[in-house]
Amino acid sequence: MIAIELYTIALERSTRLDLPIEHNEVPHCMARLLDTDRAACEGWLQEMNFLRLGEAEDDEVWERIKRNWIGYLSATSPTPDAALAPNRKVVQFRSGGEDEDEDEDAREQRRSLVGFIAYSQDEGTLEEMGMRLTESQIDDILDIEQEVWQVDLKVIARRREKGGFEGVWGRIQLLLMKALRKAKSTPRNNPLMWWIAVLARSAISENDGDRDFISRGRFHKNPMPMDVDLGERLRAIVHYSKVLVLDDAFSTWPEESGWMMEVQSRLNMVSIEWINDEGGSRPDGPPGDGGPVYSTDAWQSVVAHIAEHTKKYLGGKQRTAIYRLRMLANAMG
Repeated sequence: MIAIELYTIALERSTRLDLPIEHNEVPHCMARLLDTDRAACEGWLQEMNFLRLGEAEDDEVWERIKRNWIGYLSATSPTPDAALAPNRKVVQFRSGGEDEDEDEDAREQRRSLVGFIAYSQDEGTLEEMGMRLTESQIDDILDIEQEVWQVDLKVIARRREKGGFEGVWGRIQLLLMKALRKAKSTPRNNPLMWWIAVLARSAISENDGDRDFISRGRFHKNPMPMDVDLGERLRAIVHYSKVLVLDDAFSTWPEESGWMMEVQSRLNMVSIEWINDEGGSRPDGPPGDGGPVYSTDAWQSVVAHIAEHTKKYLGGKQRTAIYRLRMLANAMG
């Protein structure tokens, strides 16, 4: 039997209606874009000079991305199919080590992006999917894989404890924070920008007549929920980026002796659960809150540092990843 027939049969096996998926309760097709939103996506991809509709080279890259995504879904599922992907699990990020309080959409976007890129690096397919990463970026991806292999799931399960994944998440945060910092970002040189372009191209490809399993289609153990539209996916990326930037701001704050303890002790007195809500807003504080205690040199310093960080990496600096994401989101209204 020729390879294409084996591939077709294997794909049908992995998309049967009786197979369990991550999100059984949701539709298996993202809502169709409004014409204005579709035009905004097409215009943004044109400006990015990547995955443009009707451009032969970009269409070929898109076909490779779709095929490799299916390979990733198969290779990291409980039942890998050799016809779709090598019969091994390169990396699997679904585990008890994830933050259960983290916004679910943000978690799924992060897991899909990082897992797919780590898998593709191992398979040697990043370049054929349009990415031109530096040696440093490749090293960051390899570091994630190395940390994954060092996690002993049996020991963690035996202890019945959370934790054990700190090294993995630390490496993931480093990769993504570098992506947020990168100047002159494009889908070719920035993994986060590349993923945004993939989501945009998938969203406007509803007339392709096929299932890409990114925005439409039912695949065994696919981490991507199909009822989340492009706008929600972009907001989830921004939400997780805010968490990363805030954490990075604290870790790079050049505080004076004793300042960190002063700020941290005050923060520990206040619930920040609202931050985990994608659409959350800061609740009103108790009467008298925000008075002199927040006017000290320590607080003025940390607030100024956070403000500078957020301005740089959350859209205030041109040609960074979130600046370009906001261009797309604003064009979609």
